[in-house]
Amino acid sequence: MSKDATDNPGDASDREVVARDMRLRVEEIRMQRLIDDVKYWRERADEVRTEAEFTLQPITRTTLLETAQGYEALANRIEQRLGEVGLRRHLSADPP
Repeated sequence: MSKDATDNPGDASDREVVARDMRLRVEEIRMQRLIDDVKYWRERADEVRTEAEFTLQPITRTTLLETAQGYEALANRIEQRLGEVGLRRHLSADPP
């Protein structure tokens, strides 16, 4: 029987599992930061509103404006939630 590249294939498998778990955790942290990024969602709302201004189709324009409104509502909810848990430092708006 020939040996694989590693003496213990189980070791490689364990390393792969740990590496995959680390990648997933990093992605989870990155997504949470994005989700909590009020500035990001407000900028998306602005981008979508700008796109709506140049859209000729009324149905498409309405859909884009509703999407922008949804992004703004999301930013407001995030801002409120972060304020409630004392994480105002994550907010993009200037302090009152």
